Amino acid sequence: MKKTTKKLPATFRDEGLDFLLEVTDRDTTLNGFGRDAEVQETGTDSESEGEQEKKRIAEDRGSQQDHDLFQETGILRSDDYREMTSITSNSSEKEHDGDMDSDDLELASGGKYVPPQLRQLSQSSKQTENFRKLHRVVRGLVNRLSETNVKVIAEEVEHLFHENSRNHMNETLTDCLLASCVMHSRVGDQILMDSILLLGILHNSVGVEVSSYFLEVLASKLEDVYEQDRKEPTKAAVNVIMLFSFLYTLDMIHCRLVYDLVRKFVASLSELDIELLLTLLCWVGPQLRRDDPHALKDIVVEVEMKAASMSHEILEDSRVKFMLDTIMALKNNNLRKMHHYDPLRIEQYKQRYRDLTKGKRSTESQLRMGLSDLLNADKCGRWWVVGSSWSGGLIAKAVKLTGHDMSVVSDSKLVMLAHQQRMSSDVRRTVFCVLMSSDDYLDAFEKLLKLNLKNKQAREIVHVVVDCCLQECVFNPFYSYLSERLCQFSRSYQITFQYNVWDQLKAMPSLTDTNRRNLAKLLIHLFITKALSMSVLKVVDFSTLDHPSVQFYTFLLLNLLKEPVKVFQAVFARISALSELQHLREGLCMFMHHYLLEKACKSEDKKKLREMVRLAEKSLQSSDK
Repeated sequence: MKKTTKKLPATFRDEGLDFLLEVTDRDTTLNGFGRDAEVQETGTDSESEGEQEKKRIAEDRGSQQDHDLFQETGILRSDDYREMTSITSNSSEKEHDGDMDSDDLELASGGKYVPPQLRQLSQSSKQTENFRKLHRVVRGLVNRLSETNVKVIAEEVEHLFHENSRNHMNETLTDCLLASCVMHSRVGDQILMDSILLLGILHNSVGVEVSSYFLEVLASKLEDVYEQDRKEPTKAAVNVIMLFSFLYTLDMIHCRLVYDLVRKFVASLSELDIELLLTLLCWVGPQLRRDDPHALKDIVVEVEMKAASMSHEILEDSRVKFMLDTIMALKNNNLRKMHHYDPLRIEQYKQRYRDLTKGKRSTESQLRMGLSDLLNADKCGRWWVVGSSWSGGLIAKAVKLTGHDMSVVSDSKLVMLAHQQRMSSDVRRTVFCVLMSSDDYLDAFEKLLKLNLKNKQAREIVHVVVDCCLQECVFNPFYSYLSERLCQFSRSYQITFQYNVWDQLKAMPSLTDTNRRNLAKLLIHLFITKALSMSVLKVVDFSTLDHPSVQFYTFLLLNLLKEPVKVFQAVFARISALSELQHLREGLCMFMHHYLLEKACKSEDKKKLREMVRLAEKSLQSSDK
């Protein structure tokens, strides 16, 4: 049935509003508004319903394709944005009504709302898939690695480092290299050399973090295969030692790490240790001799001592004989007697490495960590990585000196006690651990010197010693004898003790009775042994003392006068010759008369004390004669 069209007023046509009315009518028909006001054009401009339907389907397909494309790229068109805004507003209205279905959260494209938890799972699954693809690519490059294409492979791996996360690349490259080099059977030398050559190129082009990560994992791998090979002999440990040898050959690691490996093997000298030691020395023995001959001399002496304690049957073993002959040849620099040592091949290997890294090598790129640094990296930190936290240097050294295991000390009550005693810095905690774990004051003194603390760090020793002395419930002579030894060793310790005593005197009102008593006994011992002079009291104004200070100086002088006469006279005589200490001498005499003699209870004690004070005054005035 043909619908009748409504005539437009002439004013609409004159003003050009007829087009707007048509557009408005088409939009409002979707909401049931103006259904009867639909304008139909007659004549040649009208289209059939079939053509309109085809056109609408084509437009819908095009809009849907555009929407999918923008959805993949993460960009929404203005139409899609309006649709998502309307959907969000509708859903928020339904939330207020309390009736919200999952269908109300559907997007304009037809996909359902994904909660954040599921989004994270999908993202992690995508990352895992990307990591697998990366691992597959790197594994393919490592499998194709050979002497001729190592440069091309290195460039492709370097490109992957720029395109992907460095952490993922370090893990992936290390896993692939170790999978191809560390096996139960013996791996060919050329495969190992090419793998380290690839790592050396990346070490110079990408950064030292590539080789440092590989080295850390390699050290942990050595510990694992070393224990396994002692139970079931394989060639896995030999392959790992070969990798260490080629790393040292290319100067990527310092001789310190290699000597740590040598000492590890010499310590036990089992059948496996002898094999690993021979493998190491036959490849890098002469280079070790050039880099640090003194360390090699110590190794030779230790091996000779081990051989002297061996039985005759063990010494007759061919493998032990071969090891001793190799070490003696290395000691005498007789390279001809070192079997399996090929200097020409090693030099060609170094020259190829220099050619491939020409213009990229840096003299500061050598890794100087030791074996203990690599094995304790998770506990102490990685000082060789720029920006990495590191807290184990001094504490690890203190642990080594005290003879305790790092894991035991880190969890022991000793470290907890250090925190309770307000040892806030690593240096203070280290000194505290050394003091608490020493056998006597001489043992503590030697261990403190072995810490090699310099300048400000060395001053912390004095602060920790005095603080520990004051915190003791009963005075411990250990601290007084240690303080005496420190003052006799260096004048810098004397000066530090003097400044520390001044700080304690200023804070006298805040100290407890136990703190004041321990400080007084410590000073008496230092005065008597001439480690310190009574001139440290020159900052005291005896005419204006508070009650805690009066108690402290009374206890100090009374116990000093109880010493033998010649002893306390020598203490007072040390400050008698200096004119700038006149004020101190007068203050001491006034204090002894006013506080010591006037407050003495018994007449007998007062008489004896008066004689002691007279002798002390005589010693103070001896320079005036």
